[in-house]
Amino acid sequence: MHHRNLIIGVALLLAAISKGCTTSPNTQAANSSATSSTSRKSYTPVPGRRIAPLYPPRAQYEGVQGDVRLCFTVDPDGSVENIHVVKTKLWTSTSKNPSIQAKRELEAAAIDTLRQWRFKPQRVDGKAIKSVACQDIKFRIDFN
Repeated sequence: MHHRNLIIGVALLLAAISKGCTTSPNTQAANSSATSSTSRKSYTPVPGRRIAPLYPPRAQYEGVQGDVRLCFTVDPDGSVENIHVVKTKLWTSTSKNPSIQAKRELEAAAIDTLRQWRFKPQRVDGKAIKSVACQDIKFRIDFN
């Protein structure tokens, strides 16, 4: 049963990625025929609990800022699973390119942050269902 759920989750995620996830705060569900328990209507999950990301020390030291776009599954209980990095856009205040290590640290921090979020699940006929969405996690350095 666990493998079947994982396969369904991956199929939903791939469907969302192929349809193109919108940027934060707009998110969308996948229109997938992988399972009958997933709605075909667009769904914007509403965060019930958000945790601010922790800025990785190397990225902060290098002055790296940016956005990490994640696609994921919102379970009927509002928890998040099957998180995948879809796109990372980084920059620095200098002309130096961000290091690969800083990029990896920001992506890991974004995933760790999203794992702690909870969403109000999508409902169909009053029943909470699994859905796929995307979210940008933003990293900004306050220079003030």
